[in-house]
Amino acid sequence: MKTENEKIESILNHKNWTGLSLAELVDAGRISPSEHKVTWSFTTAALGDPANMDEWREMRKIDKLVSEKLAKLA
Repeated sequence: MKTENEKIESILNHKNWTGLSLAELVDAGRISPSEHKVTWSFTTAALGDPANMDEWREMRKIDKLVSEKLAKLA
């Protein structure tokens, strides 16, 4: 099982169809770290869909941490 920091890093480094990672897209100014739908799509792409409410809550927590980390990078 991945640690919280490993999950955050896998989300930040996950590349979408453009070939760019979430961190690269924010750094390039293509998306804002406050665009929740975008960060959530990267979260589910990197970690998979939640199987139950406990997993969903954990993923929402991780998603918020990713958004906070991205806000510091922007």
